[in-house]
Order: sequence, then C-alpha cells, then structure tokens
Amino acid sequence: MLKLVSSFIVLICLAFGTPTMAKERDLLYPDDIASLSSSLQEVVRRAQNLAYPKIPYEALSTSTNYFVRIAPRKYTLTEENKISDSAILGTKPFVFFTTPEGIYGKSLLDIYLDIGYEAEDIIRWQRDTDMVAIIFSYPSSVTFSDVRNGELPMEWMNKIYAPTLG
Repeated sequence: MLKLVSSFIVLICLAFGTPTMAKERDLLYPDDIASLSSSLQEVVRRAQNLAYPKIPYEALSTSTNYFVRIAPRKYTLTEENKISDSAILGTKPFVFFTTPEGIYGKSLLDIYLDIGYEAEDIIRWQRDTDMVAIIFSYPSSVTFSDVRNGELPMEWMNKIYAPTLG
C-alpha cells in the first residue's frame, strides 16, 4: 500500500465541466498556498488554472520533482480538508500517475480520456464522485527507470516507470 505522506502533497479539487464554467480549481490542502515552496506554488497555480495552455503529450517531460494522481476525495480527505489517516496513493505495487504538466488546462473528462478510461467506465465508476488531484513528490532515492525491456532491477520499488515511452 502506498501511503500518503502529508509533507509531500497538495490536493486540488477536480470537477467535470468546461473551461467556460470555471477558471480555477480549489486548493483543498494545504489551506494556504504560501506555505508551499515557490516551485510547488507555480505547479499548483498552473494545475488550478483551466485556461492554462495544454501541453501536448509528446512534449511532456520526465524532468520533474512532482507527480499527480487522481483519486476520489472521500478516500483522501476528511470533511475538514485534512489528509485522512487512511489516505493512500494506491493498493497495488504499481499505480498510474502523471506529471503536473499532464493535467494543465484539461478538464477532468480530458484527464480521464488521456489516462485511457472509456466514456462508459467514467460514467459507471466516477459519476457524481468528487475527485482530487494529488500533487506529490518522492524522496530523492526514488528515480526514473531507464528499463525498456520489462526486466525489473533489484531496486524496482525505488523506481518510476514510464509505460508509454518508446
């Protein structure tokens, strides 16, 4: 189980809609953006702004300290917008996430479609569910893997794998 560590995460409310319906997403945790480092503040501001230019898939980079996982709010936050004691990134050894650039300027529907969800799955499993974007970082001991042949190294648990890079 990949437990959330509160000193490394930011939570932003995501909702279905179009950029004309909302210009920004709410910062849920922490409650003050000024408490974040300047680099993380910039990432958060871009992720909040639905009018921020979308970055083409082929231009996304692995040169980042931050990652984003989309999750149901009810499994992540308490009613007071504090991180739940039971909050986790996932229940399996591998979880799928993206870089913050992967969500800039995109609606929740577009993010889901980028991940590979089918419209039917979105309606069946995510309809009327409040979702959050968890922006987080790993300790410096966790690095990107350059493995492309499927043979995992001994230290596989300390690696980040890009499943769609050639």
